[in-house]
Amino acid sequence: MRLVARCLRGIEWICAAELAAAGAHVEAVEHRLVECRAAPGPALLGAGTVDDLFLLGLRLTGAGRQRTALAEVRAQVERLEAGPLLAAVEAVRPLPADAPFEVVASFLGRRNYSRFEIERAAGEGLERALGRRFVPGPLGADEHPPLSWRVHLYDEGGFLGLRLAAAPLHRRPYKLDSLAGTLHPPLARAAAALGGVAPGDRVLDPFCGAGTMLLEAGGEQPAARLVGADIAAGAVRSAGANAERAGVRAALLVADAGRLPLADGAAGVVLTNPPWSRRLAPAGSLAGGLEPFWREAARVTAGRVVVVLEELEDQAEPIAAAGLEPVVLQRVAVSGAWTTLGLLAPAGRRRAELARLAALGLRPMSGAAPA
Repeated sequence: MRLVARCLRGIEWICAAELAAAGAHVEAVEHRLVECRAAPGPALLGAGTVDDLFLLGLRLTGAGRQRTALAEVRAQVERLEAGPLLAAVEAVRPLPADAPFEVVASFLGRRNYSRFEIERAAGEGLERALGRRFVPGPLGADEHPPLSWRVHLYDEGGFLGLRLAAAPLHRRPYKLDSLAGTLHPPLARAAAALGGVAPGDRVLDPFCGAGTMLLEAGGEQPAARLVGADIAAGAVRSAGANAERAGVRAALLVADAGRLPLADGAAGVVLTNPPWSRRLAPAGSLAGGLEPFWREAARVTAGRVVVVLEELEDQAEPIAAAGLEPVVLQRVAVSGAWTTLGLLAPAGRRRAELARLAALGLRPMSGAAPA
């Protein structure tokens, strides 16, 4: 079947590689979308870099910026043959025979109508096509019906899809403890993919916060050994609670990321999200800047350092002074704000790292900057 995966802007290429590794045939990679063909099943639902996954129902045409597009969307949706889509959903999760549905809409570019008007037009068309009840939004957290349709419009067309899972894939059941500046799980999984975590690798996150980066590394490679540190004891407790819910073992300690109590070369990979200047100020030895962290990161790992940091490009000098060099700097949009996902390696390893990524099907998109 044809499917459409939605992901963060900037990690489409990582998402596409993960889906391909799960057995999907990737057909197109676009703005926040990866289209593929695959048999729906657990492998796809376990894709950690995917925000949401939909069975492709229709390709919409004639959906321009004028209000006449609403009637066009309604008319096309009315003609949907939904039987195979509903059967595919029922094959992976229980579905009541008379389950109602919601519609969530989005669009690119300026339009002379709102997303709520798109949802209403598509919902009315789907009521006729399905014989099921449409539940209009906005809805509260506990009000979403079992079936969720997605309409996304761009240029003069778009698509209609049916969510395969019961909820968006980016929602992690383990993540009940959260903190300011916490990382979006699919971005953490993308970082783990870039890190190339192997079985038995010791993965270190010296700014572990609520543990998202470590737990996603564990999801990427269950045989990894996870070590997390944070200067805030409350953060370490939150990480421990999330790890317990995830069923993941991690060694957690309170420590300053600029003075880590670890031996040289103790970690195979460092994966981390240092304090974001706009959300959480650095503390301890890093109150004056991140220079001590870069030195420590280079010291404790003989391998790679993968970071998510809003102003990573501004850290070029201290990164170089620590003996590291950028391999990939990828701009990523998260909730309307831009940050950078960076893969760093010991100086002189850039070519080898790019070759490693290519062997995994990870080829940076045009928005990335191979250094």
